[in-house]
Amino acid sequence: MMLRFLTIMIASMSLVACGDPDPNAPKPMLAIKRVHQIDGCEVKWVDNPYGANFYIARCGETVTNTWQRQSGKTQITEATINVNSEAELRKRLAEIEARNKALSKLSAEEKKALGL
Repeated sequence: MMLRFLTIMIASMSLVACGDPDPNAPKPMLAIKRVHQIDGCEVKWVDNPYGANFYIARCGETVTNTWQRQSGKTQITEATINVNSEAELRKRLAEIEARNKALSKLSAEEKKALGL
């Protein structure tokens, strides 16, 4: 009987302690933790208290957001690229295709030496 009473008291006290959070408490804000200049691009690492942290890269008029999400035991990297025009997007696609074509000509040892 005493054990049952004690269990009920502990359960009810724990529920009372779970009140609403203080509405006047400051809300967590996004924070830019690191800024780097790489190949003429500005790269920022953003600490996001509401979800996954992410990177923002600004190269000229192009802005790329990159983040990782969990899928089971695997981290999946996702990105969005924002451009001002279709011509800019086609130009970026051509640059990426040229880079990938050049990389495909490298041997496994050359890729390893370059850290790719």
